[in-house]
Amino acid sequence: MRFSLSLFLLVSVAGCGGSGLSTNPDIAQAVPDQAVMPPDLAVTPPDLAMPPPDLKMSAPIDAAGIACGAKTCPKGEVCCGTVTDAGTPTGTCAKSCPDGGITISCDGPEECGGAQAFCCGKVKVPAGQFPGCAQNFTSASAMCTAKCFTDIPFKCDTTFTLRLCHKGAECADDKASQNCCDLKMGGQGFTACVSDIIKNVVGMGGGMCYP
Repeated sequence: MRFSLSLFLLVSVAGCGGSGLSTNPDIAQAVPDQAVMPPDLAVTPPDLAMPPPDLKMSAPIDAAGIACGAKTCPKGEVCCGTVTDAGTPTGTCAKSCPDGGITISCDGPEECGGAQAFCCGKVKVPAGQFPGCAQNFTSASAMCTAKCFTDIPFKCDTTFTLRLCHKGAECADDKASQNCCDLKMGGQGFTACVSDIIKNVVGMGGGMCYP
């Protein structure tokens, strides 16, 4: 009888519970899968050793042709200009320039070559107080020469000599002025070989220097 009762209870439980497991929702909940793989902690971190972006331009604005104020004179023409009473130059492109004005026949060594490989600028600054006087000029010229080294006297009523360039390599043999940087005088922008001191001044003013 004890065996028969036990068998009866077993069959009764199986019949009431369906699967033989408790129907209590707290007990019947699925156990989380403890075998789930953790996130991959060995993911390669971002490369923090990447070099910073190069803040220098690789070359100044259009080195082809001759800069002439807001214009660019094509090959075979030069920039002719005059200086206004306010010391601001105006320029036009022409085959040649009349005497007594500004004649710019190059703005870098690409217009030169052979025995006259350097583009040499001469800028006459008026009397006054430096550096204010260097904002204007009374006359200027640029031509190809056999030799040219930048010479910027820190005074007024004198002539600046400027080796015009478009990249630093064009200033390599000018030991005192090996940086090719933006300059602006009398509203005319150009690039010239300058010293480290002037390079720092150009940088503080937001100008560019070129490698």
